[in-house]
Amino acid sequence: MSTQVSSNAPIELAETLRARLALFPETANSERETAARLKHFLTEFKPTRFVDHVGGYGVIAEWNSGKKGPTVMVRACMDAAAEGHTYGHDAEMAAVAGLAPLIQENMPKTGALVLVFQPASTTGTGAHAVFSDDKFRPFKPDWIIGFEPIPGEELGTVVFREGAMTTASKGLTIKLHGKESDISSALGAVHPLKGVIRLSEQILDLSADEKFEQFVQTNVAHIRLGEKVFHTSPGYAELSATVRARKKRELDKMAKRIVDYAQIAGQIHELGVDVTWHDEFIAIRNGEGTAKVVEQWRKASGHPVRLLDEPLHWSDDFQHYLKGLNGVFIGIGAGQDAQPRGSEGFDLPEAWTGQTHQILWSMVQDSFKRLYSS
Repeated sequence: MSTQVSSNAPIELAETLRARLALFPETANSERETAARLKHFLTEFKPTRFVDHVGGYGVIAEWNSGKKGPTVMVRACMDAAAEGHTYGHDAEMAAVAGLAPLIQENMPKTGALVLVFQPASTTGTGAHAVFSDDKFRPFKPDWIIGFEPIPGEELGTVVFREGAMTTASKGLTIKLHGKESDISSALGAVHPLKGVIRLSEQILDLSADEKFEQFVQTNVAHIRLGEKVFHTSPGYAELSATVRARKKRELDKMAKRIVDYAQIAGQIHELGVDVTWHDEFIAIRNGEGTAKVVEQWRKASGHPVRLLDEPLHWSDDFQHYLKGLNGVFIGIGAGQDAQPRGSEGFDLPEAWTGQTHQILWSMVQDSFKRLYSS
């Protein structure tokens, strides 16, 4: 591929697209308008193939040379949180979509370059849905690149780790069924308050349990108790939490412990108990040899890279691609003063879109060179 980029026009287009996407955030599995906006933008740059409704509302754009050769793919996430794009996926999509005008002007000599925009990343279901969709199979790449913004890291610095890159996690909801009663007569009432308090404390205490070999983390995300009906003693409570660990066996151990806690709480407080699991993420693992690939790219590009001592303490569903494909997952610094992802008011610096766009373009070119010579 040609390395000549004559102007900042692609970055300006990307920043304009980001502003548009930020105004219309859509949560997991409802990214209909986001997909339509991406389609409108990408098809302006004449991909040789465009497919939508992949794994839900996912879209794929391919620029194919028509000659046999390697295929390189870049993934961006589409979905927002309920509060808006507090995970930076508006900027992710813009940085990746902004590659389209560069690709149109610098088509691969052989092989193909593919951009995939994935829905439902925040629930842990999107990558698997896209990868297992029959529409994805014709685009199967030789190398796939995934990334996420990393607040607290120097703006534009690439962070990387061979082996475990992120932690595994999953969510759970515990429903406690007591017996509702009018407060004027507590006969027969079974109040779930003590049960839900006991459970929330036990779940939070797991983070400090020394029986776990490596990093584990728990969080109680939501508690619901009865309704705003002031003459009623509630008969129902619900608790939602997240458990996180570096190792699957530790995650499974925590899950079993919580189920045991719930059953014991039910017995002590005479409550019915239902436990459901959801939003499961497997840890991302960068395969053997990826450190060498990233180091060669760093030397060629001169771009700063920081090697992580331990995995990132959050989750992403990109491992569903890496289970069947060769590739790499990196973090890209969002600035040392940036708010944590998912927090209220989170907004990536405007410069992040442009820097990420340049990093990805450089990595794409490096990937083609390496695959051409292999």
